[in-house]
Amino acid sequence: MKCGKRVLIGGMALVMAAGMVGCTQKDDGVQETGTQAEETVQTGEETAAPVHTGTGETKKEETVYVKAEADGTVRDIVVSNILRNGTGAESITDRSELTGIKNVKGKEGFQKREDGTLVWQAGGKDIYYQGETKKTLPVDVKITYYLEGEQIEPSKLAGKSGNVRIRFDYVNHETQTVAVSGEERTISTPFVAVTGLFLDEEKFMNVEMENGRVISDGSRIMAGGVAIPGLSDSIALSEVEDLEDLDIPEYLELTAYTTDFELPLTMTAVTSDFAEEIDLDDLDSYDDLKDDMQELKDASEELVDGTHELVDGVIELQDGAQELYDGAVELDDGAKELKDGAVELDNGAFDLRDGALELKDALKTYNAGLDTLIAAMANADGNGNDITVVAGQLSAGVDQVVDTTVGSVLQQINTALSAAGIEFSDAESFLEFDTSQISQVIPGDPGAELAARMAAAQAQVRQMITLKQGMEALSQGLTQVYGGVSTQLKPGAQQILDGARELYDGTKELKDGTEELLDGTTELKDGTVELLDGTVELKDGVQELYDGSIELRDGAEEFDRDGIQKLYDMVCGDLQKVIDRARAVVDAGEAYQSFTGLAPGMKGSVKFLIETEPIE
Repeated sequence: MKCGKRVLIGGMALVMAAGMVGCTQKDDGVQETGTQAEETVQTGEETAAPVHTGTGETKKEETVYVKAEADGTVRDIVVSNILRNGTGAESITDRSELTGIKNVKGKEGFQKREDGTLVWQAGGKDIYYQGETKKTLPVDVKITYYLEGEQIEPSKLAGKSGNVRIRFDYVNHETQTVAVSGEERTISTPFVAVTGLFLDEEKFMNVEMENGRVISDGSRIMAGGVAIPGLSDSIALSEVEDLEDLDIPEYLELTAYTTDFELPLTMTAVTSDFAEEIDLDDLDSYDDLKDDMQELKDASEELVDGTHELVDGVIELQDGAQELYDGAVELDDGAKELKDGAVELDNGAFDLRDGALELKDALKTYNAGLDTLIAAMANADGNGNDITVVAGQLSAGVDQVVDTTVGSVLQQINTALSAAGIEFSDAESFLEFDTSQISQVIPGDPGAELAARMAAAQAQVRQMITLKQGMEALSQGLTQVYGGVSTQLKPGAQQILDGARELYDGTKELKDGTEELLDGTTELKDGTVELLDGTVELKDGVQELYDGSIELRDGAEEFDRDGIQKLYDMVCGDLQKVIDRARAVVDAGEAYQSFTGLAPGMKGSVKFLIETEPIE
């Protein structure tokens, strides 16, 4: 890229300086080379000056022919001037520092005043004149020669063979101090130096030219290039970031391999006229560029703000995704618990259904047994008498036995106590008698024995009475049981059996429902697993989006900071200074219009042709 920039600048300067190497085109169609001009001075040949048709202004065209040593040291300077009589005036006022002034294309004379002013009697014609000067050139050309890497005097290089290097350095002496962008700057007058030379193709090979080009026509090698000495420092590109590597060539260097070295000459053309070709009005569009840069800067800042808002939004999305994930985890946990509960419920419904089935079967058996019990109670004696009749008969029989037994006991006791004058008329009085009273009536062992027999008899009587009461209660109870079983227990048992059947049917429906619930909770669990997986993917996606938004934000900030802002600072700051310095350089080039003098109000142009002596 660096080389490309240099070639680009060199190519542009070469185009602007085209036509200056070796010859200068005159308005009358005559080509006058540096050698021809020198011959004109030497022979004093005169020709008639053409009558100018008029262009509306008087202008001085100055060509400075320089004979130099092979190393660029100036030996002689001859200046050829043309006064263009654009108005067809009878006389032209000029100013010149030349000595030995001579009209070279006519017989028009001039008068020289003490202040150096020349008044030519033009007679409406253009004036062509030459003269000499010892004045220092604004641009020096220094030529250095190397053979096999060692510097060598030009005269000693002739006839040598080997790797040769020829370097052309240009020193610009024409400077001025001007105020640019509020600071004092040293500006060099922008001279373009175009150097060309011819080489014998039989004696040179592998020819290369740094900051220039090499062309061959099969017999000769033409090498040339362009340099603009002092321009880089004047514009000060090194002070502008991103432009510091932009090189404006200030030297040329030719390298080649030579056998029997010889160099006919080198020709260098130097001019500042190219500055007139630069339209400063084009720089007015720079204000539009600054406006565009301001819009671009504002847009870039809005982009950065937008990326910050994007990051904030993604962070909120990230928080929402986390909450969604947490909720999905809770939902999945709840679905698992629900499924586990459904499993337990289904198992419980299964057990309940089995229990209901067992209860129903047990109640069927119970009801069957109850039916058998009722039938047996209805025919308790096998003769068609129910349990109440049999119980009444049994109770009456027991009463008879008890009464007989108690009467027998009382009779025995009364017989035993007759001697004591004690007699019991019924069982109640017998049972209320205190047997300890016997010892008072019948002392000794007989009394004790009799007391013991009475106590045993009392116990027997009590048992018999209890048996009688029990049989009576049993009879009443059996009557109640028979009635309860027949009228209450049987219908109730049937209702319970019917309820058990309904319960069983209900448990079957419950079991079917719990199976459906279990299937539903299984599907729900599968769904929550998918939802959880989806939220995990969402979290990962949001994380990638967050990472991407961070990269976008950082990239936008970097683009704004290192790109747009720097470009804005360069265009609206540093580049403005470069443009201001470029304007100053162009102004300096336009201001340099003469080497040896110019009359007030007259426009001029000047070019230098520097020819070096041959090395042979």
